[in-house]
Amino acid sequence: SIVSLETKKSILVLGSNLVDEQPILFLRVRKAWKKRGAKVIEALPSNVNYEDLPNHVGEFASQRISYNPGSEKALANGIALALLEIVDLKSSLSAETVALVEKAVAGQTLASASATSGVSEQELRNVAAAIVSGSFSILVGELVTANADLENVIHALNNLATVASGNLNVPVTKVNQQGALDLGILPNANSDKPGLNTEEMLKAAASG
Repeated sequence: SIVSLETKKSILVLGSNLVDEQPILFLRVRKAWKKRGAKVIEALPSNVNYEDLPNHVGEFASQRISYNPGSEKALANGIALALLEIVDLKSSLSAETVALVEKAVAGQTLASASATSGVSEQELRNVAAAIVSGSFSILVGELVTANADLENVIHALNNLATVASGNLNVPVTKVNQQGALDLGILPNANSDKPGLNTEEMLKAAASG
């Protein structure tokens, strides 16, 4: 739930300018940090300039990660591999969970995940250390959902959430627009008397 974000000990905000995409979630994440000391990690593609994002999560995040664009799968697998290095954590997981994740990351190492994602091995370990305590959430934004390999990215993120005993959230964006679509608020919804689209309304207004 949205309100439960306030109770999380760690939150990974991945590929999202959260304050613009999900302002209500942004406020909950900020409250988790300010009121309860949650460790917040912001990860954005390296082609995004942090300075272009006023009031973003990075202003209070304990870690800011910059990764190679489109490498979210490698990033997720790298953090998962770093988590599996933590002996106490690995021993607390079921054999089925460990086997699932090891199969998912088969053929990859922390070094290869680092090379692909552009995130250093130490940074991957730092993220793992921040989220190992459980009570962890991942929030995925539009820069991730635009990935052509989204299905595999989501699988990798889900495996990461499983290892960290957390949860994965891919919130719908442009919810007001979606609500309008669901309600049929479209110029062609009434075929007998169609309305005007945005361009037509502007032209009609300009012509009086």
